[in-house]
Amino acid sequence: MNKPIPREQQILEGLLALQMMFVTKETLVACAAGWEADPSRGLTDRLQSEGQVSAREMSAVRAIAESHLLRNDGEAALALARAPLNPVMIEELLAAKPPAGLRRILEMLRPARGSGTMVLGGGGEDVAIGAAGRPRTPASDTSTTAVILALDTASAGLRQRLRRARGIGEEGPDPLQLAVAPEAAGMDGKRRLFLALKRMEGTPLAAVLTGLEHGNERARREWHRSKLVRLFLDVCDGIGFAHAAGVVHRGLRPSGILVGASGETIVAGWQAAGSPGDSSPPASGDESAQSPGDPAPAYMSPEELESGVAAKDPRGDVFSLGVILYEILTLHLPWPGETAAEVLGNIRSKALKPPSAFGAEVPSPIDAICRKALSLNPSGRYADARELGALVRLFLKSLEQREGLSGAGGTHVQAVKDPMIATPMAAVPEGGGSGALRGDGTLSVRTEAFPCRCLVDGRSFQPAELVHLGYNPLSGGSTSGRVDAQGITAFERAQPMRLKAHGPSCPPAPLTGADVWAFRFEERDGLLLPVTPEGGTAGAPVIPDPVIRELFPGESPFKPEGPGLHLGRTPVESAPLPPGSWLLVIAAGGRRAVRASVVFNRARHIEQVVTMYESPELPGGFVQIPAGEFTYQGDPANKQSGPRELRAVAEYFIARHPVTCAAYAVWLNDLARTDPSLAVPHVPRGPEGPYWPGPPWSVPTAAWLAQAQPDIRARARRLPGTARDWEESWPVLGVSWEDALAYAEWVRRRTGRLVTLPHEVEREKAARGADQRPYPWGTLMADPWCSNNRADPSGAHPAGVESFPHDESPYGVRGLAGNSRDLCLNDAGAAFPHCRLLRGGHWASTGLRCLASFRSSSSQSQPSPHTGFRLLMLARLPRA
Repeated sequence: MNKPIPREQQILEGLLALQMMFVTKETLVACAAGWEADPSRGLTDRLQSEGQVSAREMSAVRAIAESHLLRNDGEAALALARAPLNPVMIEELLAAKPPAGLRRILEMLRPARGSGTMVLGGGGEDVAIGAAGRPRTPASDTSTTAVILALDTASAGLRQRLRRARGIGEEGPDPLQLAVAPEAAGMDGKRRLFLALKRMEGTPLAAVLTGLEHGNERARREWHRSKLVRLFLDVCDGIGFAHAAGVVHRGLRPSGILVGASGETIVAGWQAAGSPGDSSPPASGDESAQSPGDPAPAYMSPEELESGVAAKDPRGDVFSLGVILYEILTLHLPWPGETAAEVLGNIRSKALKPPSAFGAEVPSPIDAICRKALSLNPSGRYADARELGALVRLFLKSLEQREGLSGAGGTHVQAVKDPMIATPMAAVPEGGGSGALRGDGTLSVRTEAFPCRCLVDGRSFQPAELVHLGYNPLSGGSTSGRVDAQGITAFERAQPMRLKAHGPSCPPAPLTGADVWAFRFEERDGLLLPVTPEGGTAGAPVIPDPVIRELFPGESPFKPEGPGLHLGRTPVESAPLPPGSWLLVIAAGGRRAVRASVVFNRARHIEQVVTMYESPELPGGFVQIPAGEFTYQGDPANKQSGPRELRAVAEYFIARHPVTCAAYAVWLNDLARTDPSLAVPHVPRGPEGPYWPGPPWSVPTAAWLAQAQPDIRARARRLPGTARDWEESWPVLGVSWEDALAYAEWVRRRTGRLVTLPHEVEREKAARGADQRPYPWGTLMADPWCSNNRADPSGAHPAGVESFPHDESPYGVRGLAGNSRDLCLNDAGAAFPHCRLLRGGHWASTGLRCLASFRSSSSQSQPSPHTGFRLLMLARLPRA
């Protein structure tokens, strides 16, 4: 007589058949309902006997199911819980209204939203927490986990540890996610007391490190160090969540960190956990005295070793994490020893050997992070695992950006050499300051000013001097001589012309005494916000309120948090800054303040030179973009972006906002005063004719239309695609590149300033700064943050140029992601004759077009209802 197939195995086989597309979900639900009504015929028997699955197909399904059974010691329930089932399939099957028995199993199999679910470790009875991602909260996720544990079958020691862990969780948000179901029906149909858990086995990190230490080929092939550091980051995330909830682990070591079968990172050993200040030892009578959660001397902090009392605050866990990171980087312990006395003696007698001193190429930033975590004084360590993890994440992100290791989301897209083994560590420059020795980046800031009055009184320029990035800034003509990119030659000059700008013979002079503050960019829900780093300078000068109002006008959400790190007054020499993206604020009395964006990684040294200008030298409405390098294109979020390039760009000034309808109307009417026919070709227009009536030219706002004569009102047109009347604060739309260049010519004649359109490289730098952010505001796209076709549920329409304060770049430029796309100075190349580049999204677009790296083009004479422009101003022309 054939042995009956266990219920869990039949469900596994049915789900596998569905996943392999041998049956439909409707068929599986129908057969399950028949099975539940008449248990005498099993699920797989019904699928096969009713002709839904062929014998050959069922043989393939059964072979896979038996393979899972073998991997799980013949335990059908465990094989079902651990099977790699498609979570989307599970959700779709639940939506198909399966019978109650199958639904109950599917809900158990439904994956948690976030992988930080409490699990039961595989090395014996042990409490563990998954550390990859944010743990789910019961309030937002009521789904059960894959396996349930009957409390009445647990050992006394396990139940004691679970009670202790649950007691910790009840003091605040429960990081351990121990959800007790008072009465639940098990697979056997009986109602018993259950604890909802996910049972998972894993490979201990200690075994991985031992294999690497002994040269195990498989371990070396599977576990390069950058992968181990990513695993370490998962551990930091899990411990950081516990720290945020007021729980200290107090027993971290590699044998208690498991790598699950699906790549999950699991931190075990929570039976010794406690709240900050709780120094009580584990409860007596615990049957797992040698479980992975017990402290091992080599991983204990000096204060624990000296007092014999477990860690009282998160800094004890930080030290343990530092030891684990040190072991990952070097395969050695920083201070080895079998007993607490031996380890403590080594700590007292032997200075820490830096990880980078072991011969392997350990990048300076991760070396510095590790050594700070291992500070013998608790106050010198990171405050908790969240802060440690944030720096490790910044290191990995900079590593990926520098080496091109990952696509969006940080996942590997191709086989690469481990950069932490194959790439030489950046050389530390001599005299680079203490920051370089610690592995931080170092920053030198010099300020300068022009002693001459060229920006006030003007100076004469020869026609040959008027070249900007390969183009004549007056005509937009390419210096390559291509006929299809010659621009508007009528704007060029054959004779010298006077402009308010510095020339190549105007050398700036050093300016000392400018204050420099640094803020670290911190990601919060997709925004990169400048915040004061820990260890700010107490008692140091703070940024004056007028400077904040000047650099962060209006309702800017990017006003820095806190006083900032005051680096001193210029010249600032080799100030250490940890790896990451930073905002600098430079201010000198009587001069325009400046925002600068810099990025540090791998002990990089940056020389930032900033020219400081007096207010009479510059007009309002322009934002200074200091000279320096930035990463151009190479955006993983934009598959159409060009190759990544490091570009050095000279200083320039770009308009904070695009040219508005009100400003454009002033120009049209100024032209009309001389000859109305001069303005007609430049009026905002579409295929059907002008949008604005005139002369005189007026923006047809709702208020203006209400007062206009009927015949004039009838000539006004709204923009195609919107039901809104024009507003004076909108960016001007329905104009061409030739219109924009003609407007710039008018401004030059009126003000004497050297204004033109931005080159696309300048436009991209103004949008993304030095840290290669995909959007001006940060890392994620959110419809309410810029003017796009989903920003207003009532319908797409342009907006006033100050309407979306989140659409602000690191330098303070607004509207670079949406509202109106900007016309650029440069052409689109020989393949697109008489076309000019466009950058940015607009009010009728979203998604890809809002990326700072997005490029498009159009005919230079063709207007568009989505296209506007902003001006660029040059304060100096460098030597050609």
